[in-house]
Amino acid sequence: MRIIIVVILFMGGCTYNEVPKSFFDCNSSTLAVEVVSKLDVTTCLAIDGSITVAATGGIVPYAFNINGGSYQSDGTFKNLGPGSYTLYAKDANHCEKWIQVDIVAPNSTLAVAVSTTPDNQCSNGNGSITLTASGGTPPYTYQFGTGQVGNQSSFSNLKSGPYAFTVRDNLRCPIIVNVLVHHGDTGTSFASSIKPILNDNCATSGCHNGDNGAPFNWTVFTNVQNSAVNIKTRTGNKSMPPAGSGTLSQGQIDLIACWVDDGAKNN
Repeated sequence: MRIIIVVILFMGGCTYNEVPKSFFDCNSSTLAVEVVSKLDVTTCLAIDGSITVAATGGIVPYAFNINGGSYQSDGTFKNLGPGSYTLYAKDANHCEKWIQVDIVAPNSTLAVAVSTTPDNQCSNGNGSITLTASGGTPPYTYQFGTGQVGNQSSFSNLKSGPYAFTVRDNLRCPIIVNVLVHHGDTGTSFASSIKPILNDNCATSGCHNGDNGAPFNWTVFTNVQNSAVNIKTRTGNKSMPPAGSGTLSQGQIDLIACWVDDGAKNN
């Protein structure tokens, strides 16, 4: 009986929170997000706008966020100022779709055009954003997040993800601009970058070499691909490898995330 208990604890330490789940290619998802209602602000300095979105397709349940913030089950977002907002919907496959919605201030012609380039580097971001203001009453000022207000309107060396800017004209009327720098293909190789990490840290005796069952044998590529999202999540929050089994460097964690975000390819 003591031997059985020891074996169960050992297996549990390696497979804790690991649920085999087939890798789903979100490029084939039917998930869509649409605007249900929108309320513009009453003045250019007001924050009384709101947006409600809904999701269809994909796999329920859905969750929603605005500008890359925390997800919530409700698709309504209130207390918004004038500007451009990105609304995201996520389904049970962890697929995301998004839509851009503008909250408009009455009697203000201030507008901002945005151009971006994707981030296709793994550890060091190389995405960029350029803002071009027009209308309103020039000159214009630009603020990146909560940083300093100035004349800089182009920003580089950015990682993929959401970024917020506030643009103001000479009358101090603001417009909030939320921009998404897309993830470009980083070209992270499974064979030369990811497989060695798994072989050295995961596909070891009593863990992911098949001892804990065929689905957890990570010497088989299909099993790794099916667990790709879980591997990214658990290496990212540092619950994998488990305590006592060594740790991954931040560079290794970044490589795994890049490979998964590239589509978990057999390359």
